[in-house]
Amino acid sequence: MKDKSVIPLGGYCYSIIKGDFIICPYWSIKPNLPEQYNGYCAFLDRDDIEIAEESEYKDMQTGNIEKGSDLDFPTSLLWDQCKECNINMGDD
Repeated sequence: MKDKSVIPLGGYCYSIIKGDFIICPYWSIKPNLPEQYNGYCAFLDRDDIEIAEESEYKDMQTGNIEKGSDLDFPTSLLWDQCKECNINMGDD
C-alpha cells in the first residue's frame, strides 16, 4: 500500500521545511521521454504522456472535446513538479 503521508503539502511535488528542500519520493523524471513530457509519479504509476492521453479538454471557441495528447503543448505538469495526484493539496 502506498503511503500518502509522505506526499508534500501543497500543489507541488516538493516542499521546503525548515530550509530543507524535500522532494516527493514518488516523483521522478523518465530520461527516455521528451523534455516537458518526462515527469513520472510512482504513486499514480503514470507519466506526463499517459496523463495527457487520459485527459480531455473542451475548446472554448468550438466546443469540441480534445485529448490532451493531441494538443501542441504539455497538459500534464509532472515534469515541472506540479502535482497530478491531488493529495495533501492544502496551503503551502
